[in-house]
Amino acid sequence: MRTLLSCGLLAAPLLAQNTYTSSVDAAADQLAALPGDALLDFTGVSAEFELVGDAQFLERADGTARYSAVVRNRFAIYQLMAIVLEMSGRTTTPPSSGPQLGLLASAYLPAGPIDPGTFRYYPSVTGSMTGLIQWHGASILVTAASACQIGAGANNRNGNAGFSVRLNTQIVTHPPFTTLTPSGPALLAADFFADKPSCATHAETDTGISIAAPRLGFTLPGVAPDYRFIPTGTWREFDDGHAELTGTLRRESDFADQWHLVLTCGSRVDPQDAAHPPAGMPVRGLLAAAYQAQGGPIDPTTFRYYRTATGTLTGAATNAGGVIALSQARPVQVGIGATAANTRFGFAGELQATVITQPLGRTVVLTGNPTFDGIAARACVLPQPTFDANLQPAVDAVSDQGLVLTGQDLAWVEQAMVGPYFVAGTGPEHWFHGYVHVVSNTRLELHLPQPTVPGSYTATLFTSAPSSPPQQVTVTTPSSPRMRSEATLIGGQTQHWIIHKGPLGPAFVVMALSDSLTPSVLPGVVSLGLGAQFSSLLIFPFTISTDPGTGAAVVEIPGMPGLAGTLLHAQAALVEMANPGAAPFPVSDIWATRYR
Repeated sequence: MRTLLSCGLLAAPLLAQNTYTSSVDAAADQLAALPGDALLDFTGVSAEFELVGDAQFLERADGTARYSAVVRNRFAIYQLMAIVLEMSGRTTTPPSSGPQLGLLASAYLPAGPIDPGTFRYYPSVTGSMTGLIQWHGASILVTAASACQIGAGANNRNGNAGFSVRLNTQIVTHPPFTTLTPSGPALLAADFFADKPSCATHAETDTGISIAAPRLGFTLPGVAPDYRFIPTGTWREFDDGHAELTGTLRRESDFADQWHLVLTCGSRVDPQDAAHPPAGMPVRGLLAAAYQAQGGPIDPTTFRYYRTATGTLTGAATNAGGVIALSQARPVQVGIGATAANTRFGFAGELQATVITQPLGRTVVLTGNPTFDGIAARACVLPQPTFDANLQPAVDAVSDQGLVLTGQDLAWVEQAMVGPYFVAGTGPEHWFHGYVHVVSNTRLELHLPQPTVPGSYTATLFTSAPSSPPQQVTVTTPSSPRMRSEATLIGGQTQHWIIHKGPLGPAFVVMALSDSLTPSVLPGVVSLGLGAQFSSLLIFPFTISTDPGTGAAVVEIPGMPGLAGTLLHAQAALVEMANPGAAPFPVSDIWATRYR
């Protein structure tokens, strides 16, 4: 649903220029008499409409203002409403009924910090609310039940800067299969921020209103059409009227094809500004049925624009060394339905691009202007990762390998839970505690914490939004004694050596290090694959026992100085507790660590 509000009539204090402020749901603090954490209390319908996206409060120099936001029912997340407020007549004089004072009495002067004398007001309010997603088709007219008030404590939820306004509602059309029965004025209440980042993601195409490709992101004509923010990017609108889009772009089909995007947008224009809309805008990328003229929910007159854009694409991985300069080819449009994919709040634009330096390992030839479409939301909008059918992944309890998981939409996975083990690392440097290595959109390697108790576990993958269905995985006992550690260490990092007994019974472990792979053999006692016949062998002066649960022993030593540039090999001999005199003693395999 969209809410359109207008406030005005009294003399308005003028501003030197337009001011732009972000807003969020107003959380209740110690000054509150009412609960918080909802942007909209639609009385009689739901008190829990939370912010999804947009939430920009524009105060114009001429005494008018505009507010726009997208909210959803916290308990029915596909019931969305798009909110747009047009206001006029800014004043510091309270309405005849006085300010709305909803905090505890002790919050206000002289007992507390809140001074209602600092509030400013927009006393006349009109508008509308338009339904989205499951509430597509709903339309509600709005008039003021109280003045829109702004200031520290004005939201009646806390002492922060913010605003609140009560709204009378008139249902024009109901959502499908739902009858709305408001039982009183609706309440909007929000905190203000100078700027607040939104999660930027690609746009999933709604085939009912778009004939675009299944997913829209960033295209580089002549190079690839399928760059996405992976895992996510950031869209941020600032109080001085500029915006920034940043993040790492990867191809779903080739994660090594990477660019780091930094794009700065300026010269903002909003509805009712003299230059709105810019020449040639808006760009309507959806089917005609999506727009209000044909009965749809999208009103392009509500879009705002950034008329300038400059930035860079800086190559990484296979694009390392490459730099592409970006500039505006057409204004960036922002709003509900601004992309060519769906009706969510987002952004879209077209850029000019110039290759400044070529990547070291390839040549980039651009054949047209890059375009981009994205969704901006407080909670990331991402597809759910799923697994292939009949998947039976398994990995040893101590291993440098990960569980190989295949499926769809794995590109955005960042964390995992495997039984009681939470895996949040992002690279091999987190080997001991576990990490997620996404190979492509259809394959990832899940490296478990070391060691893991053998057994069967339920694994769940997490993105910044939805989680995967559960998947059974198996952790097995190594077939022979095994040694593993970090493959690479930077000076000062703690090293972990893990020795698993394999099929042996409980055992004592003796560990040795060497820079030589020439064997050391004591006939009838032990045969090591390193140490140059014990002349270049460091034997740890202690023994440790394997754990009865994991079957492994762990040796942990804080960063060892003076090893930069060296490669050390590790191996262990094991003595079974049940038969300590059974020589020759079994040994583990050999593992090498490089120190940088």
